[in-house]
Amino acid sequence: MTWAKLLREGNFAYGLNENLAFYRKVEGSISNNKFKAAKTHWNNCRNIEQLSLAKCLYYFFFYGINALKKHYF
Repeated sequence: MTWAKLLREGNFAYGLNENLAFYRKVEGSISNNKFKAAKTHWNNCRNIEQLSLAKCLYYFFFYGINALKKHYF
């Protein structure tokens, strides 16, 4: 939620092609449970950002594409 709030307030963000940190997946964590992570992403779009259903579906589609690219390609 912090990143979304910062961007909504007019700040800019961009991606880097280098690792600045590492994390590990712990059994039962949201990083390890893809269904739980997807549900959290959906809830953030609808409830926190209060996006329309169409926008939420649009962003969720690309969230899924990026997750597939990250983990399988």
